[in-house]
Amino acid sequence: MALKPRSAKKPSDAQVAALADKLADKQYGEPAVIVKTEKTVQRSLALPLSLDQAITRVSAENKLSGSGPKNTSAVIREALEQYLERRNSNS
Repeated sequence: MALKPRSAKKPSDAQVAALADKLADKQYGEPAVIVKTEKTVQRSLALPLSLDQAITRVSAENKLSGSGPKNTSAVIREALEQYLERRNSNS
């Protein structure tokens, strides 16, 4: 079987970004469902190594099971949301 020669035309940055968005967080061929309702803000925080390892383990387990947040930032975001809900309900 002959290989098709590579195209000399390079994809545009917009095409690359569109493909990356399409494939982001896609799990085993399932369509990704990303709902962005609010702007995000990047924060830098220091965590103890044991907590970082636990968060990484949870995200890896979620990736394998196909449920729950599948990256560390999503695990942290969900934990913070639950903490704030509990705190607000106790007030």
